[in-house]
Amino acid sequence: MINYLVSNDDGIRAAGITALIKALSAQKDVNVYVCAPDGQRSGNSQSISLNGTVYVKETDVEGAKRAWETSGTPADCVKIGIQKCEELGISLDMVFAGINMGSNVGKDTLYSGTVGAAKEAAVSGYKSVALSVAGHHCTHFDGACNIAIEYVDKLRDFITPNMILNINVPDLPEDKIKGVKFTKLGPRYFRDRFWEHVDDG
Repeated sequence: MINYLVSNDDGIRAAGITALIKALSAQKDVNVYVCAPDGQRSGNSQSISLNGTVYVKETDVEGAKRAWETSGTPADCVKIGIQKCEELGISLDMVFAGINMGSNVGKDTLYSGTVGAAKEAAVSGYKSVALSVAGHHCTHFDGACNIAIEYVDKLRDFITPNMILNINVPDLPEDKIKGVKFTKLGPRYFRDRFWEHVDDG
């Protein structure tokens, strides 16, 4: 059997992770385990909880063999999910983070809880994939799921635990996606201001 751990930063009941769990668990000889936040945790990067209490509750998630929701960050969830699987004697083959609502490119990857979860898996010695769909109100996840499954299968021996496969897919029906391109991480620019100066004079 192949064992996957799935986490995210949008919350355990988000549409993206639901679609990913369904797609992964539909494969032959695949078990899916889930540990994800109990709510929205976008922008947490790879932060972990050093103070206070992190609550963990086992829950039912369709398609998952076992699932836990936590009050922690995405990186916490990966740590907890790995520990839970180890305690159950489950050897994980790969960790998936996503499907995120919104692409993770350029500077986004520094802040992203989705990429942070994948990074936590990588530094813990596991192969990992961060998966995102471009758009904050996404409705098309099948393309992202199938691309991830296809290329993880093709690149399984190429991906190493110190490498993250970061996949970004447009929010389009699968038959409208033109193809796949491998590329380097490029820049992305923001208007980084928390407020605008207003002249009261």
